[in-house]
Amino acid sequence: MEKSQLPMQAYPATGPVISDDVRRQMIATAAYLRAERRGFRDGDPLADWLQAEEEINRMLERSLRSQRMASAKAKQGFVSRLEGELRELDDCLARAARKIRGSPQGIVDKYADLYDLYSENRAAAVLRLKTLQDLPGSAWESLRVDTETLWHELDHTADEIAAFAALSCCNKKAG
Repeated sequence: MEKSQLPMQAYPATGPVISDDVRRQMIATAAYLRAERRGFRDGDPLADWLQAEEEINRMLERSLRSQRMASAKAKQGFVSRLEGELRELDDCLARAARKIRGSPQGIVDKYADLYDLYSENRAAAVLRLKTLQDLPGSAWESLRVDTETLWHELDHTADEIAAFAALSCCNKKAG
């Protein structure tokens, strides 16, 4: 039986890390190297192919496991960073709220409007964070850029509030 006619054995259930053509070429190369090491004597090309196929399948499975672990680690680091940033933003706004206390009603109203915008963005960010945590495997990476953009907007809103609070505090002291 020729190599190209051999039935392909199953490899990682989640799909190959590489194309079938590249995988077949890797198996062919590994089978050739097996035969070459013994001087192309006293061997069975079919046995060489099957052993090479097992070897390549194991290598691809290890590679896939490694990719999954790296993706899970990256996801956890990303989620942890966002959770930490969210806590920092909340602390920043709590400080801004303390600065606004006792300000004229117009300033308090403006702060409330900015805080409402922050609250909407924060709710969206928390929802996105939960979505990221629930996504399996590397699927979360497709949302990463959108999430970072959302986080940037949230951070920008918090900066506006902090700047407004600082300016209001200075005006309150001057007045």
